Amino acid sequence: MKGFLISVFIAVVLLNTSCTKENISERDLVNRWHLIETLIDPGDGSGTFQKVESDAIIEFFDDNTLRYSRSFCGEENSLKTGTYSFVENEIYPECDPIVTFSYKIENNRLIIYYNCIEGCAEKFELIK
Repeated sequence: MKGFLISVFIAVVLLNTSCTKENISERDLVNRWHLIETLIDPGDGSGTFQKVESDAIIEFFDDNTLRYSRSFCGEENSLKTGTYSFVENEIYPECDPIVTFSYKIENNRLIIYYNCIEGCAEKFELIK
């Protein structure tokens, strides 16, 4: 009986291990991400993410800094750098006036939520 229980336990562990999808975690944030979709909502909550052709890259570094190939602040020539917090799940771009954006990792994608009245966000995939 003891041998049977050990065999069942090993089988369950092996099945769970082999069926587990590769999930990106917060520690994977420190990496390079490619913009793949944008969300623009008309203000009624009906907006959906739409695929985009883009060469935009955001890169997160170990020292809690980041660099984006686009501007966070709206002006094309403005700074494209900032800092971020794992604890708060927030991005602090170097903009004037000061702004804060939230982010999350969901379904192996990084989503950055911008401060728009009608709702807007960008979705990135990890560059491997």
